[in-house]
Amino acid sequence: MRAANSKSILFGGTLIRWLELAATLAPLALTPGAAWSTTAIESFAFRSSAQIGNAVYLKAVVTGVWEDECEVFVVAVGGTSLLSGREGEKNLMRVGRGFKEDRFEENPRLVPVADAFFTIVCSSLAPASVRC
Repeated sequence: MRAANSKSILFGGTLIRWLELAATLAPLALTPGAAWSTTAIESFAFRSSAQIGNAVYLKAVVTGVWEDECEVFVVAVGGTSLLSGREGEKNLMRVGRGFKEDRFEENPRLVPVADAFFTIVCSSLAPASVRC
């Protein structure tokens, strides 16, 4: 499967698939064993392109929970040389701590790629004691 076009730019559909996967994994921390599926993409915005050789990091946060569905915000950031040496380790630590007001001044090589809100519905439960 090709993930990039002839100019080495990541396909938008591939990025959307990655964001959706992150969105369906986020509620698992709340309900282990439940199966989640996307019912709607409430908003989606491409911020910049990602190219072959760029690292792309995804972070998903559950922002609302209802009886059998939830809303998830997912952000993708990317850049070059994020994983090289000591500086790369510091960059990963910054990404792991979260994103403050969508500002990336701490590391100018780390830029927003895309963000989206998804509505996710609980489609099945493994253990009977877990509720969506």
